[in-house]
Amino acid sequence: MRLLLATLEDLGGFAKLREFESYGVDASLVALAAWYRRHLVMVRKGWYASPAEHPEVLRAWRVGGRLTCVSALA
Repeated sequence: MRLLLATLEDLGGFAKLREFESYGVDASLVALAAWYRRHLVMVRKGWYASPAEHPEVLRAWRVGGRLTCVSALA
């Protein structure tokens, strides 16, 4: 689990499954962590993020959009 969390932190809080695998994190560990939603949430198919991320940032990732300047500043 430490490798998963360190990898997520190194990648800026968002990561693709392939990026986790390139760091040596097993795909089943990623799936398990996302299922429990304690350390990891799936924001889009194949994309994962920290549950500590701001809800508006997670929402923008889910829909494939971008944050406006007011949301980004907040």
